[in-house]
Amino acid sequence: PQALTVCQNAGATAINAYFNTSDDQAGETLTWSVFLAPAHGTLGGFNATGTSVVGNVTPSGLTYTPTAGYSGGDVIQIQVSNGVNSAFTQVNITVQAAPAPSFTTSPGANTCANSSVTYTTQSGGGLNTYVWTVPGSPGSDYTITSGGIGSTNSTVTLTWLSTGSKTVTVNYQNLSGCSASAPASNTTTGNARPTPTVTTSPGASIYAGSSFVYSTDC
Repeated sequence: PQALTVCQNAGATAINAYFNTSDDQAGETLTWSVFLAPAHGTLGGFNATGTSVVGNVTPSGLTYTPTAGYSGGDVIQIQVSNGVNSAFTQVNITVQAAPAPSFTTSPGANTCANSSVTYTTQSGGGLNTYVWTVPGSPGSDYTITSGGIGSTNSTVTLTWLSTGSKTVTVNYQNLSGCSASAPASNTTTGNARPTPTVTTSPGASIYAGSSFVYSTDC
């Protein structure tokens, strides 16, 4: 049997090369058909046909798509026939589990402008190729005070310089080279800091023992 590895929730994967066929006669019509269908996915492009040559012929347009959310084993068996003789091949398929990124540290629904906030996701265990999205432009909307948003960074501390809605996302790959179909996401609203003023206060000179009122905005 041959072996194929795909990621959980992957799209259609080309499998033409698994059914390369050798023939010693030219001009025959070859037909590739499904002998055993996958239990945890779908095949595309069957039945496929081609014309034999003296040598190898590879079909085109054949695909395998795993069932959404499934991870584990699967198997297919394909028959190729010239109308008289047939041959069979089996492909054992491994659908690798995708990671499920989340934020282990993140800000709440509201953040004060010019405050530092930390975003941290999973790390270790072979996790790699981090992909961050941070809204706005560095220097005008935010600054990075520690960590980073590169492919090796699992944590970053930002200072939001502007106000408004701020959505940060992160995704990554596991050892199998699979990434999640949707990244982890956090949305916080950056709020402007108030500017306190004294609305009521005594004048420049006061008498000892006198009472005075100080008040501010409310």
